[in-house]
Amino acid sequence: MKKRTIAVLGMRGQLGTELATRIRTRFEAEVIGPPHQELDLAQEDQISAFMAGNQFDLLVNCTAYNQVEAAQNDPGPAFALNASAVANLAALCKKRGVYLVHFSTDYVFDGTKGSPYDEDDTPNPLNIYGLSKYAGEASLRILHSRHCIIRTSGLYGKHRSPSAKMNFVETILSRVREDQPLSVRNDLICTPTSASELADAACELMDQEAVGTFHASNSGSCSWFDFASEILRLEKISAPIRSTIGDTPTTAASRPAYSVLNTQKLERLGIRLSSWQEALARYLFERKS
Repeated sequence: MKKRTIAVLGMRGQLGTELATRIRTRFEAEVIGPPHQELDLAQEDQISAFMAGNQFDLLVNCTAYNQVEAAQNDPGPAFALNASAVANLAALCKKRGVYLVHFSTDYVFDGTKGSPYDEDDTPNPLNIYGLSKYAGEASLRILHSRHCIIRTSGLYGKHRSPSAKMNFVETILSRVREDQPLSVRNDLICTPTSASELADAACELMDQEAVGTFHASNSGSCSWFDFASEILRLEKISAPIRSTIGDTPTTAASRPAYSVLNTQKLERLGIRLSSWQEALARYLFERKS
């Protein structure tokens, strides 16, 4: 029997690495996915060449331009990767009959609802990054019916590509090691989500060949200040941390004040992630081993 081949774009990032590992074992599949320098998704001809030169029946897109502040000042790169590239992938996957799994963000919402967002709530992004991700979602829905869009929030994981910034957990711990002051916003509420657990949930959706939009995050919610405080508590660090509210003078992009995602649709499929506190404790334990 021929071994199944699954394409994972962005497989060297914090989510893509977790996914590639799980796909190899869960589906007993060969995973292909060239590094960014060999496949620039912003270039339509390169996407077409990759699709034409490889055979697979499932493609997972973990790539994204997620520099929120930079996108606000220069929208071009964000729309090229988060919108145009997704549209191209969708059209080519439809032509080839390939099931396409794509990741999106809580930043498609404006944060004014005041309760967890459902999948069918109307997006209203506050910043260019969120708008570019919503444009990618819309393109995918229009161009290819066999898709699965997975929205998540506050993602952190133990892997990162060389060009990527540190995740929030590592940033906090790095600042403590360097004896830098900690000032963290207490007015933005979301759900920090483990890349490891998100990868598990995504594999469950792939296994069921789920179609549509799904919210996947750890359970519960907190402010970024609460998240940082829990990191310090679990690591038994007594460094002072200051709670802040509102944008700084250097902040160009607005963030949703409350972007918690309702995961009941996912749970009805039998897929449930742990609480954000449990996921964080597990991450901190595993990073030491």
